[in-house]
Amino acid sequence: MLLSRFLFKPIERLFLWSSGAHLDVLDQVPTEKSKYYGIGGTIVFTALMASFAGGYAFFTAFKDAKPLCILRPLLGRVDLQP
Repeated sequence: MLLSRFLFKPIERLFLWSSGAHLDVLDQVPTEKSKYYGIGGTIVFTALMASFAGGYAFFTAFKDAKPLCILRPLLGRVDLQP
């Protein structure tokens, strides 16, 4: 239990931060954390899926992965090997 709490704490903080919530206010009202956790998770996973879609779109447009090496940091860590 303690180990899983330690491992998931950074992810929880990322989701809460990405939701736009003030973390110090949420520490005072812990019952609202789950709502902002869900909003943040939606934002993070939407961004992740958008990076996959963008990587695939550039890959199909260029038909080669070599020009994408410059754009790869912008697209996320998508494996573009043919």
